[in-house]
Amino acid sequence: MPVFFNVLGAVGWRRASRATCASLSSLLVVLWMAVTPAPALGEEGLSARVDALAAQLLGTNKLSRMDAARELIRIGKPGVRELNQVLFGDLWKVMGANAHLALSAFADVGPESVPIMVELIRGADSFDFNFNPGVTGILILGTNAFPGLEKLLRDPDPEMRHVTIYAARILGMSPETCAGAARLLIGAAKDDIDVRVRCNAVFSLGACGPPFSVVPGDVRKTLRQLLNDNVESVRITAAFSLVRACPDCAGAAAPLILKHIAAAGTNQTFESVLALENLGTNAAAGIPEIIAALDTPDSFVENRLTNVLGCLATGVPAERYTTPKALRKEIVTELGNAASLTKLHKEAVVAILLAVLKDRDAGIRMAAVYALRSAAASIDDPKVAATIVAKLKEALADPDEFARNSAKRALDEIQSAGAKLKQE
Repeated sequence: MPVFFNVLGAVGWRRASRATCASLSSLLVVLWMAVTPAPALGEEGLSARVDALAAQLLGTNKLSRMDAARELIRIGKPGVRELNQVLFGDLWKVMGANAHLALSAFADVGPESVPIMVELIRGADSFDFNFNPGVTGILILGTNAFPGLEKLLRDPDPEMRHVTIYAARILGMSPETCAGAARLLIGAAKDDIDVRVRCNAVFSLGACGPPFSVVPGDVRKTLRQLLNDNVESVRITAAFSLVRACPDCAGAAAPLILKHIAAAGTNQTFESVLALENLGTNAAAGIPEIIAALDTPDSFVENRLTNVLGCLATGVPAERYTTPKALRKEIVTELGNAASLTKLHKEAVVAILLAVLKDRDAGIRMAAVYALRSAAASIDDPKVAATIVAKLKEALADPDEFARNSAKRALDEIQSAGAKLKQE
């Protein structure tokens, strides 16, 4: 280090202004730190050094705070865990002002601080920005984070790339950084060699753009292209993301989503149910598969699937705080009044009711019988009406006596109404 100052003196230290000398001195300090390897520290030495640097990050001198940040960057991954415990840890949410001051020091250093921010994200217990200093650090960096993130997306460690995708997703939700994040995510979604990383990038594309905003055109185009990807999991994830980001594209994604729903059976995921809810009337083609999936042991999934059916049948989302069984029975009972529904909703009603005739609960099967009896009177299509009669005849063999009797009364009433119409 003294050699630098000897050289500086040789070119005229005294002739330079004080401001110029100060600027050159700071630059030389940065260059010296960049070319000098991090000191080899034992566990105790590392802990003590990180403690001291953490205190320096909270100082009043900006240049001193930046020097501390640079040294922590040089120490790298070994110091991240200690830094998390010392500076953030359980106090992260409480000591917001100090934590923000420390993170700002890293942001002032620039793109080279991105790796340590990603390591902070990776090492935290939660991805929630209230508890994850790395997420907040990335947000503070903003557009300055992109060069560092782009470099990390070429890291040989797939886990590092996976966490980097999450960091890019966070930036993708902001209007100021959405375009840059979309560019990184599109590249990873198309070209990464790890399928898990690709799926994470594709899923993140579905969250690009601020809430309730129009998704960027290049994101929409990419997701449509990925519907035809060679890898099935990428295709399915692209379908999920497309309906979430572009509801008007639901028709293109519906076949893949419904195929996935059928294949998953009773093992539906949160993503598949979310995609179903965003399909709107395009989900009508998958009513039998949705009904079959109701036998899932996951009550949350069952409730959401029931809501999808209710929305299909009535055109109104059935967001209610009730048990899945009660909600299913209530929907089935209400479906009988189909006279005022559109043609599409009538077809959905009949499909739901016919499928519910096989429900595991006898009370719901009885409700379906009564609803079909009422629905039959408002169905104009003779073929659909004949299907209803055929299914009610099958219900005459129901294992429950009350359900059998209900089916018999329903058939008698339908046939009596048909004979009366013929006489008129």
